[in-house]
Amino acid sequence: MPVTWVSLEIHNKGTGKTTFRTALVTDLPVTRHNVEEIVACGRARWKCENEGHHVLE
Repeated sequence: MPVTWVSLEIHNKGTGKTTFRTALVTDLPVTRHNVEEIVACGRARWKCENEGHHVLE
């Protein structure tokens, strides 16, 4: 199955330090027109899973 890997890093403009880093794998075609939406969906899914696991612990 062909997949695409997308990496996201968020940097603090003042310090230049990385404040958030993640990578996503998708089987959807990624273009410069839809990459923002794909990353937003991936971050939302990660947030839901992470909060759900913390509640269950």
